[in-house]
Amino acid sequence: MSSRISGAILVLALGATASAETAIYRYTDGDTTAFADRPATGRQEVELPSVNTYSAVESTLPPVDTVRPAEPAAGYQHLRITFPGDGEAIRRNGGNLRMTGQVEPALNAGHRAVLLVDGAVAVAGGARQEADDDSDNRRSLLAFALANVSRGPHAASIAIMDREKNVLIQSAPVSFHLLRAAIRHP
Repeated sequence: MSSRISGAILVLALGATASAETAIYRYTDGDTTAFADRPATGRQEVELPSVNTYSAVESTLPPVDTVRPAEPAAGYQHLRITFPGDGEAIRRNGGNLRMTGQVEPALNAGHRAVLLVDGAVAVAGGARQEADDDSDNRRSLLAFALANVSRGPHAASIAIMDREKNVLIQSAPVSFHLLRAAIRHP
């Protein structure tokens, strides 16, 4: 019985000391500088800088709607973003990002692909046509180069537009989180 009580007291004492703020003390031992966690004669308390912390920012983006239109417009059957994947976290410290997509069949003359990021047109893309290996169907591979994208959550989709800037078909949106290094000065 007494061993149970002493064990409980030990657990409580360890929990109390672990939660208390620990101070660091510096002292010299001959030619060597050493550090300790207990005060004593000749030891000086060291002021430590604040610890770097990160608090996740809650996304303000609306949930991604994965419902596709029932009837593709202008003869397009498939339009999708191939990179980044939905929900992917991407580290690009410079904020430069290359996004890719695919449309089937290939883009018609006079139509262009645009990338929408967070609901606004970010950039028009270049398209390269290629044939499927197993059929005569052609598709266009789309590429978009973005510069200095801000850190945090984003939503992107691709739209195919005609010459009058009417949206003919739009891909399902994907959400991604761009990670960039930050230097914070006190």
